[in-house]
Amino acid sequence: MAMVLHRITGEVLYDHSEETLVGANLRGMDLRGADLSELELARADLRDADLRGADLSGASLAGARLKRVRMNGANCSRADLSNVDLRDAHGDLIVAPDRFHSEVC
Repeated sequence: MAMVLHRITGEVLYDHSEETLVGANLRGMDLRGADLSELELARADLRDADLRGADLSGASLAGARLKRVRMNGANCSRADLSNVDLRDAHGDLIVAPDRFHSEVC
């Protein structure tokens, strides 16, 4: 079972019945401050989600749908952002340029 916890409080923000979050439907979820570091989120649907202050460092988001996501202060260092859909995304990201391979942006 995959769980998403708040990076400071440890509060469970999302509890997924599968072992990974590959292809998970997280659309519109409030994941502010979530610890998503090192998680496998490839092809996940995060459209309209709130990821402000989330830690996505080292996460695999390859092919994820991030359209209209709010990401102010999200840490995306070392994250695999290849082929992500960031159209109409909002916010400033902390990104390691060598790992940012999105064809959309």
